Amino acid sequence: MAHASGMISERKDARFGVFGKKSGPLSGNSPSPGRKRPIYQAMALGDESPDATKTSLRAFEQFRNYRKAQVPNSISSKNRPALPAAPVRIAATRVFVQLAAHLRDIAPHSPHGHLQLRKLNYLTKMSQNEMPDIHRLDEYLACAHALADTAAEQTLRYFRQGTAVENKADSGAPAAKKRFDPVTAADRGAEKAIRSHLAERFPDHGMHGEEFGLTHPDSRYRWVVDPIDGTAAFIMGWPMWGTLIALTDSGRPLLGLMDQPFTRERFWSTATNAIWQGPDNQQRILETRPCASIDEAALSTTHPDYFTLHRDAQAFERVKQAARTTRFGGDCYAYAMLASGFCDLIVESGLQAYDVAALIPIVEKAGGTITTWSGETAAEGGNIVAAGDVRVHQAALELLSS
Repeated sequence: MAHASGMISERKDARFGVFGKKSGPLSGNSPSPGRKRPIYQAMALGDESPDATKTSLRAFEQFRNYRKAQVPNSISSKNRPALPAAPVRIAATRVFVQLAAHLRDIAPHSPHGHLQLRKLNYLTKMSQNEMPDIHRLDEYLACAHALADTAAEQTLRYFRQGTAVENKADSGAPAAKKRFDPVTAADRGAEKAIRSHLAERFPDHGMHGEEFGLTHPDSRYRWVVDPIDGTAAFIMGWPMWGTLIALTDSGRPLLGLMDQPFTRERFWSTATNAIWQGPDNQQRILETRPCASIDEAALSTTHPDYFTLHRDAQAFERVKQAARTTRFGGDCYAYAMLASGFCDLIVESGLQAYDVAALIPIVEKAGGTITTWSGETAAEGGNIVAAGDVRVHQAALELLSS
C-alpha cells in the first residue's frame, strides 16, 4: 500500500489558541480592539523585569517557530533551524512552566485543554534538550510504512485461506481455565519479515514483537510490533485486525502506525497529526469528536471475557452501565475509529506493550487521551482506557476506580 505523506497539509495551531491566533476562552485573545495579545504575553512572569520578560517571550516564539519547522516534508532538512542555544532554552522553559500552571487550572473545563498541556510538555522537553532526533522523524515514519507493506505481503497470503491455528496458551491448564491465544503462520511470517527489514535499515535499534520477543534491550530506540493484533478475528475472516508498528524513544512512543491491508486502510501519526489513508490513497487528518458526558458515549471493548479478574469485570460493568451504547469485537480497529471520531470510549484489560504502543500516538495526535485505569502512561500496556474527549476520559477513570 503506497503512502503519500506529502498529500496532507499539516494542521495549523489555530485550533489551540495558546499557540495560534484563534480567539476563545483558552487563547487569551479577544476580538475587541483593546485586547489582542495572546495569553502568554498577558501573563505575569513572576518577578522578572520587563527586559527579562521580553527575553522569555522571544524564546517562546523561537521554540514555537522551531516546532513548526519539524513537520515532515514541510521544509528540507538542510534548511531547518537549529535547536536554540542553552540560554534561550532556559528562558523558554520559564514560559512553558508558567503556562502549564495556568492551563492545569482551566484544562478540566475544556475538551481541548489537555491538548494544550501536551504541547507544553512537548516544548518543555525540547527546551530541556530532552527531545528525540526529530529531524529523522520522517525517515522513521517512512520505515514504518515500509514495514507495514512488508507485513501485508505475509498476512494477506493467509487471510481467509483456512490457515492452521495453534494455541499459545498453557495447554496444561484445567479445561475450565484454558485460554485461547491463537497464532498462525501469518503472525510469525509477518514478524520475521519486519525483523529482517529492520536489521538492514536500523541494525542498532531494538525490537519487541509479540511472537519472537525482545532484541537489543538497551537500545534507545525500540520498535514495538504486533504483526496481527486481533488474531482471533483474523482466523474467523473478520477484517477487524491490523498490524501495529510503534517506535519508542527511551520507552516513550514516538510514532505509531496501524495497517489493515485487506480493507486497504492505514492510520498513522506524524509530528502533529493523525492521518488516515484509504483504498484509493486518499488521505485525511483524523480528529476525535467532542462528547460532553459519558452517558452520551459509544463504548467499545474487544470482549467482556477478557476482564478475567472479578474486580476488573465489575469496573467495566460500571462504565458499560453509564455509557449510551456498547460494541464488542474491535481490537485495534476500535482505536482507529475513536481517532476518526466514530467512537468515544474504549476500556480494555491485560494488554501488552505491543497491543497498545502504536495506538497511543494515533489517538493522542487525533485529540484523544489514552492512559491506564490509574491515569498513568499506557506505553507498557496493562488496563487501558482511551477516550476522544477528556471529559469522558475523566468520568471513566472515576468509574473504573470507584
